[in-house]
Amino acid sequence: MNWLEYNDAFYDDDNFDSMEEKVRHYQKIIRNPAKSKKEWPGIDVIESLVDYCITTERFKDALEFCVIWLVYLPDSADAYHKRAVILSQLNSPHDAMLSVDQSIRLDPVNKETLLTKALIYEQLGDIRAGLSIIDAILKDDPGNEDALFRKAMLLQSLYKSDQALDILLYLENVDYNAEEVYQELAHCYHMLYDYEKSAIYYEKALDINPYDYLIWYNYGVMFGHKGAIYRSIDCYKTVLAIQEDFQPALFNLGNAYAVSSRLVEAIETYSAILTKTPDDIETLFNLASTFADNRQFLSGIDYYSKVIKLEPTHHQAYFGRGYCFDAIDNFTNALDDYNAALQFTPSSKVILQAKADLLYNIGKIKESLGVYLQALELDPHNEHSLFDAAYVYYELNDLDNAELYVMNLLDVTYSYSDAWYLLAKIHIGRSNEKKAVKCLLEALRLDSTKYDDFTAEFPEIVKDFKSFKNLIDKSIIPKKSFF
Repeated sequence: MNWLEYNDAFYDDDNFDSMEEKVRHYQKIIRNPAKSKKEWPGIDVIESLVDYCITTERFKDALEFCVIWLVYLPDSADAYHKRAVILSQLNSPHDAMLSVDQSIRLDPVNKETLLTKALIYEQLGDIRAGLSIIDAILKDDPGNEDALFRKAMLLQSLYKSDQALDILLYLENVDYNAEEVYQELAHCYHMLYDYEKSAIYYEKALDINPYDYLIWYNYGVMFGHKGAIYRSIDCYKTVLAIQEDFQPALFNLGNAYAVSSRLVEAIETYSAILTKTPDDIETLFNLASTFADNRQFLSGIDYYSKVIKLEPTHHQAYFGRGYCFDAIDNFTNALDDYNAALQFTPSSKVILQAKADLLYNIGKIKESLGVYLQALELDPHNEHSLFDAAYVYYELNDLDNAELYVMNLLDVTYSYSDAWYLLAKIHIGRSNEKKAVKCLLEALRLDSTKYDDFTAEFPEIVKDFKSFKNLIDKSIIPKKSFF
């Protein structure tokens, strides 16, 4: 709501060229202890200053003037209500609740104040308490459109977007606050994965207010979830053209660049954030990961280390740094970081797999087997872990267990060609050449591009190339198994 709808005091004061000038003037007066209260602005002016600052999202300034309002009128329900709104916007919901309760004590039938309390409950995480307030209002006044709108918002917070959608479509039909309804409809359809309708309503909202950076931001988030990364990049750029210091858009822009493999631009974007907020952990972590993706492992290590210094329990940073150490063959530090990550998240299949691979690669084969088996306990049907366990058993000459894990793998994914190749090697180890040939042919049927790799270890089988080639030709007929 525009501040002029609250108070006409500005029109009666010809000494100011703008509302901004008026705000600065009275701030100097009320902050100066040498000034007497007689020089303070009148109550009408104070109210208009509070409303103006709320409208322009200058909530700290609004709170400063609201304090003066309560000095003038310590029993003003409206002042306490405005103070509650301001404190809520300043992310102080507990203090906001104290103020809104005081406003309700002074004016217990004010429905707008009750609705504000419902939204503060949402901010405190007690959404159902907020809904109970709104339902009580609607019981007495079923057509209260403000209450219906706020109920739709709370239902979305409970992931009941389908119920919220019914309310919002009704409000659209009765022409209630079109811009806000369009935004909420866009969000509802987004949550329901109907991206086409979501886009339609974002466009309707932007037709009303093309310079609302928050609409553009949410529009970009929707495109990101849809997978239309280039459209999301355009939206975030528009946000920053309107509100250049809106960091969430800059952060998401960096993420969008990273996802679309525009790594140089992602690094530049994250670095721009860090010039203003050098200790932002999420940005530091994403920048480190982008360096790692760009094979700039030393820079990745540097930024992961900054994350760990700020948050010593950040297991993802330990894992990322371990990956970078692993990539530059610094296996000791890599193993230390993998172990550190597992202290904080011992059930991570990804980290266990990485640790097992590292142990195998540095020759600690028996140790790697134990870790592969740990990963399999967490995910018994993971085909890669099954294959790795089978291969390690084969390397340790435990052919029975090697075959057991290969067969478990083939029960999960029959078309895993490398498993058939390994099974052929197991049968050769048992001197069963006939079974080995069948398994090798099955591997080639599933992936004939690996002929050189699959046949390299079987010189005796393939020495009669013509005969073997004929078998291959027969085995790679589409959809026909050798077995």
